[in-house]
Amino acid sequence: MDSLFWFRKGEFRGIIFIVLLAVLWLGIEQAYDHYSEVGPLSSQNRERLLSLLDQSPNEFAFAMEKSEESVAKVKEQNQHSTEYKSKPQEYVSRGEFNPIQVSDKEWLRRGLSKKQLRTFRNFQFKGGSFLKANDFDKLYGWNSAWLKEAKREMVFEESTENFEKTDLENVNKEPSFETKVRLDLNTADSSSLVDLKGIGPFYATQIIKYRNQLGGFVEEAQLMEVYKMREENFNNLMEQARLGSEIECLLVSSILVEELASHPYISWVQARGMVSFRELHGHFRTIDDVKSTRLFSEEELVKLKPYLCFNDRN
Repeated sequence: MDSLFWFRKGEFRGIIFIVLLAVLWLGIEQAYDHYSEVGPLSSQNRERLLSLLDQSPNEFAFAMEKSEESVAKVKEQNQHSTEYKSKPQEYVSRGEFNPIQVSDKEWLRRGLSKKQLRTFRNFQFKGGSFLKANDFDKLYGWNSAWLKEAKREMVFEESTENFEKTDLENVNKEPSFETKVRLDLNTADSSSLVDLKGIGPFYATQIIKYRNQLGGFVEEAQLMEVYKMREENFNNLMEQARLGSEIECLLVSSILVEELASHPYISWVQARGMVSFRELHGHFRTIDDVKSTRLFSEEELVKLKPYLCFNDRN
């Protein structure tokens, strides 16, 4: 009977090793369960767990305790990250506002993000217009729920539809006594333009806007470049108005890239090219210097020439 429970020294050591290995394997499974709660084991974590086989029981217990603390921290970080990502963008009501006139700070106070604000300003810089609340739907990356709340507080002087309707009605009106004298389009204000036959608030706004972008009109044909200008309105306008000689020009010897690129006849690439050429070769002295940059075609130079100033003069 005793012979049944008698082991050789080598066999006894083997049994002890198998028991110890089984205990360690149970510990590894427990650690795996903890790690699997926050995602699959990475190759680094697997190597750390397998290295526990070479450690003593005390070292293994200490390592398991540290692993549990690490898992708890990861779970807490993931929870905070999920809460942050799922937090919706909220609109902060601050009363009625004109979206075209308010400052960047006011947009941010209402809950707009800096990235969304940059999208809006870039769209404006490229000539985009916002004449009614629904025009903001074309902006990429704006939260629809936030925008819906913002639209309720947006106010405009008048809607585009009303502007254009008024302009069409004004085609048949007789000019007042004051407007029978031909009006200078380079100095006229919006109220003077509205008094003209065929020109209502919408066209008055667009004419002044484009005039400011150009620096003034030098040819009648430029008025057909005004946003939504119709030939009928153009003909009525030129019967009652004239182009004065007062225009603003661009001092190309010191002007910044952004100012150059804001002109309707100069693209951003052309503006950058002009400034780079100026830095390498010195100030532009004549229109021929601008021509030597090879940035503009002959037709573009003809249109641009009146708006370029050299050495503080045209």
